[in-house]
Amino acid sequence: TSAPDLKKVRCPTCRELVLESVEICTECDEPMVPASVAPSTRGSIAALGDLYAFGLLGTLTLSSVSIDKLRWRDGDRSFNFWWGVFTSVALAVAWIINIFHKPYALLFGGIIAGIMVVTGLKHRDQIEEKVDEEFERVEAAAADTPEAASILTLEEAIDAKAIEGSSVLISLRYVNAKLLDECAWHVRGEEKQNAYVIYVDEAPSLFLPPGTKPSENARRVLADACAALTERGVTGIPIWRIAEDAGHAIAEAAVELGVKTVYVGASKRTFFWRMLKGRILKKLADSLPESCTLVVVG
Repeated sequence: TSAPDLKKVRCPTCRELVLESVEICTECDEPMVPASVAPSTRGSIAALGDLYAFGLLGTLTLSSVSIDKLRWRDGDRSFNFWWGVFTSVALAVAWIINIFHKPYALLFGGIIAGIMVVTGLKHRDQIEEKVDEEFERVEAAAADTPEAASILTLEEAIDAKAIEGSSVLISLRYVNAKLLDECAWHVRGEEKQNAYVIYVDEAPSLFLPPGTKPSENARRVLADACAALTERGVTGIPIWRIAEDAGHAIAEAAVELGVKTVYVGASKRTFFWRMLKGRILKKLADSLPESCTLVVVG
């Protein structure tokens, strides 16, 4: 009688060959499959391999497509972009073939992926809420510093809008004479006197140092812009904000202040700065209500 076919596989921990049927490696005494996956695969190395292939191909496909999307958004149509598209298609074809041939892996992997997506979205919403609260706390604390003596936080501007309000909001990173001219004509054309001028200091939410206050550049730009508006017959109301996303912060200010028009300047700086500015503008345009007009002055 011929001997039974004893198939051997490599232990995922020590990489030694052991019998496929064993649950504990005879060389290192470690489990042959993770404890959380073992019940669903019944300890089958082949089933575990199917799950690994599904996850690996899915991860590579989504990562490659994400890079292609970023290159397309940035206007990249070079050889690298098209080579990336070819890579994404090849990975997607391999993933689809794997899905049809390994339906068990699709079922298990799809369930796990769905749970992780739902958990991730819920966690993101909680984090975003905490981030907003943290920035609001920092702005409120900065309002009492000497550096903020001549400027307002959003909360202070909202409290004062019944007395000193405006229907125009100007977003600045530097003093732009053409932008200020356009805004001054707009305000005088409506026979108004005031215009909000906002500067957003961008900062990562996880690295907010204690005692954060308006930056020197923010104070200088707001002061110079308000002085330039005064020369044009308009009173500037300086507002300082700190946020992780400048576009969202500007849109939030526009909504809370009830403005009808938001002015921003088009950048003529480096490609990287123009790309960053374009993303801020897209976020701002997507976040503004339909009743508010966004004007970009080149």
